[in-house]
Amino acid sequence: MKKKITSYTITLFKILIPVIVVLYMFNINNKYNKNEVPVEFERLVYIEAPYEIRKTEEEKRQQFTDNAIVVILKHHPKMEKFTAEKIANSVYKYSQIFHYDPYFILSVLKIESGYNPKAVSQVGAMGLMQLMPLVGLELAEMRGHDIKSTKELFNIDLNIELGVYYLKYLHKKYNNVKIALLAYNMGPGNMNYFLRHKKWPENDYDIMVLSYYKKVRQ
Repeated sequence: MKKKITSYTITLFKILIPVIVVLYMFNINNKYNKNEVPVEFERLVYIEAPYEIRKTEEEKRQQFTDNAIVVILKHHPKMEKFTAEKIANSVYKYSQIFHYDPYFILSVLKIESGYNPKAVSQVGAMGLMQLMPLVGLELAEMRGHDIKSTKELFNIDLNIELGVYYLKYLHKKYNNVKIALLAYNMGPGNMNYFLRHKKWPENDYDIMVLSYYKKVRQ
């Protein structure tokens, strides 16, 4: 009789264990709502791309720069390599300063301006990180830059510095990378309106950045 009970118990466990695993995985895949971001994205944007641990800091920088130049020139074949290298170097520098994966910032540039340093949007946003003139001037003052004209916001290094600084500010403010990205794109005032009314904006900017980030990082 004991053997029979033991046999039934084992059979029951064999049936239940796969069911429990499936239910657990279903719960993991569905626990995030639209304004939540999977932990892996919050983690990835703060760490470096998967370089070998043995690489020196200079080797890491050079590897990223080489990869970034290829990515940028793929979108702008007529761009001078010197310009692409300057963009890549600034992306890496300010990613390190503000503790982001450089590939994440590279992805923001792609969606914002398509890697065009002279890009101007229909609403007047300027440069690689698409800074609004007044916001750019305010950010420049906060960072200790004495700029005389909004045209200086087209400067590659300055534009990236101010853009990454602003994104970092928003990331700290909202403590959520998707909300920070949306606030960067549509303005924190608009983002706050949606949050107050517990709505999610019909804006795929965050999805585009994170999707491209996942692709370019591989």
